[in-house]
Formats: sequence, structure tokens, C-alpha cells
Amino acid sequence: MTLTEIEMNVTKGVFLDTNYKIINVKKLHWELYNLDWGEIIMRIKRQLLFFILVLFLLFTSLLGTAFAAKGEVVYIKSNCDYFIVESQSGDYALLEWYGGNIPNKGDIVVGDFESYGFANIYNLTADSELRVWVENYWLWKEDALEQYFEYCH
Repeated sequence: MTLTEIEMNVTKGVFLDTNYKIINVKKLHWELYNLDWGEIIMRIKRQLLFFILVLFLLFTSLLGTAFAAKGEVVYIKSNCDYFIVESQSGDYALLEWYGGNIPNKGDIVVGDFESYGFANIYNLTADSELRVWVENYWLWKEDALEQYFEYCH
């Protein structure tokens, strides 16, 4: 496209953007300058609300991982690496022991056992650390026992 063709198209109110899409310059100009202040303020408020929501979600996700859960070992058998912890909120977590102190029934443990994956948790009763794999969490008691017996026959 030559310069004169571009000039002719601009005077007609049509312009090609970098992706060669036709843009109606007069319509774009009208849409940009024909907004009333109320609509502009509403758009700004919507964008600001969206930004605050994103920040809130980011903050709460980071905050949620900063605090450790506390619970009691309520079910463990000597011939299985899995055990069940009841959290203070009444939910149950199924954990697999991977190293460190082997917990006993009644031990109080603290750590991030309310998210999947490996976690280092602390046994307050034995005053020692253990490494676990969080198989599942936020379970009902019946679901925790059912899953436990799937892994430990």
C-alpha cells in the first residue's frame, strides 16, 4: 500500500492496523469521545474492583500457605506407612510417612498437611520433625478410614 493510498483511506475514515484489519477511524473517534463521565467512572470502578479482587485472591492464597495446621494422630498401625490426622477444625487428613519420627496415636502434629504433596511437619508430642506425603485432606472421618484401608489392607 502506497502513502497516497493510506492518505486516501484516512480521509475516508478507514485505516489498516498492523494486522491489516480495517479500523473505522471515525467510529473509533466517536466511541472514544462520545462517552459521558458517568460511563467513564463506571469503567474505572469496574477495573479497580477487578484489580482489588485479584490482589485479594493472591493475598489469601499466599496467606493460606503461611499458617500451619494443627491436629492429632487418630489412626496408625505399625505395619503401614499411612496414618490419619484429625485437624482442629474436625477434618481428617491421610498422610504417608516418609522419614523422621514415626508418630504414635495421640501425638499432636503441626504443619502444612492441608495441601497436597510433600510436607515437613513437626510432632509436638515427640519434639521432632517428620516428612510426609499428603495423600488427601479435608476428609470426613468415614472417607479417611476408607482411603486408609485402600492403602493398608
